[in-house]
Amino acid sequence: MERPHSLWKRILYFLGVTAVFLPLALIMALLGCHWYGWALFALVVVLLAALAFSKMGGWSKALCLVLLFAASCTVAVYTRPSLQVSFSGTLAREAMLWLAQRPAMKEEVIRLLVDPEADVWQAPEGYTLTRYDLEGLPIEVLHQNGTVGEQVILQLHGGAYQVGLTNRYRDHALRYCQLQGGVDVVTVDYRLAPAFTYPAALEDALAAWEWLLEQGYQADQILLAGDGAGGNLALALTAKLRDAQQELPYGLVLFSPWTDFTASGDSYQQNQAKDPVFCRLPGDDDDYLTQAGLYDYAGGADLEDPYLSPVYGSFEGFPAMLVIAGGDEVMASDASRLVQKAVSQGVEARLSLYEGMFHNFPLVLSWLPESYQAWSEVQGFMKLLDQQRSLVGVGTN
Repeated sequence: MERPHSLWKRILYFLGVTAVFLPLALIMALLGCHWYGWALFALVVVLLAALAFSKMGGWSKALCLVLLFAASCTVAVYTRPSLQVSFSGTLAREAMLWLAQRPAMKEEVIRLLVDPEADVWQAPEGYTLTRYDLEGLPIEVLHQNGTVGEQVILQLHGGAYQVGLTNRYRDHALRYCQLQGGVDVVTVDYRLAPAFTYPAALEDALAAWEWLLEQGYQADQILLAGDGAGGNLALALTAKLRDAQQELPYGLVLFSPWTDFTASGDSYQQNQAKDPVFCRLPGDDDDYLTQAGLYDYAGGADLEDPYLSPVYGSFEGFPAMLVIAGGDEVMASDASRLVQKAVSQGVEARLSLYEGMFHNFPLVLSWLPESYQAWSEVQGFMKLLDQQRSLVGVGTN
């Protein structure tokens, strides 16, 4: 018969080992793993109990513990809701969603998403950041030293027309420089709502465009890039130029573009509990986005004005565009309707909708596998545009 103190020792051993496995259970709960994943995890716990009360030697028992832990990790990874979404992507999305659904923490989550590093941004070695003031409009130019680029990217930042230029977008400017060696990136810190409503930001974007032309760039040397509200602004600027019968940029790169101020797409209802950036909190009214100030920029304008909601306008004559969005984001339908309409009007437009991803995921969490893939798409798209431009001999000063 086993001595009482030996029995208690085994019980404590079992409890201690199980505690090591507890974080895996929490991760599985956060991921929302399938029922069979929990069944397998329960089997692991049973085997842990059997191991704790066995007479197996120390090294053999340690090896079994390692194997059981590896098996538990495998269960957590491969029983997540969708294998089409990376493990890190699923975990990051669910963790952000869990935090964002708690009113006391949502503002902190948004702050981290907007600008995790509030310090003064310093250009890395080999690059120069120059700031200009165009009659009160701040503009920044990131240049790779020792290069004379024939192209420039005009970056229009996102932030629902409420958040200005942050270090995150300076990081994105650097990424664009690295993807397209030698290209300058110009970022506009346009006026914001609610102090400045439509069409203030569009006027600022147009002023930045005209400044680039004054610097000697031709329209077919300029690529427009924008995310969220910046994507909205890039589309509005292109439409404005076309309607004024001016030359257009040679391409558009749009992340999670906001194209419909009426919020009439299906995803505004279907994904409001899935998107951590624009999630609906318990107790929120149906117009929770309006109450959050998301539509302040519109002011008193018609929400179907094509310069405010581009999806209600025409895309005839637009340059090629790459649109990247998350399948679980509130504005997913904005992206899909944009591309569908653009293609129907003869535009070379491509949509990459990443399953399980949220609003602006390549910019918010650039280290995710899906984000690396998205940026790789951007690089491929820009190279394709360069090839097309070289074939017709455009973009030379």
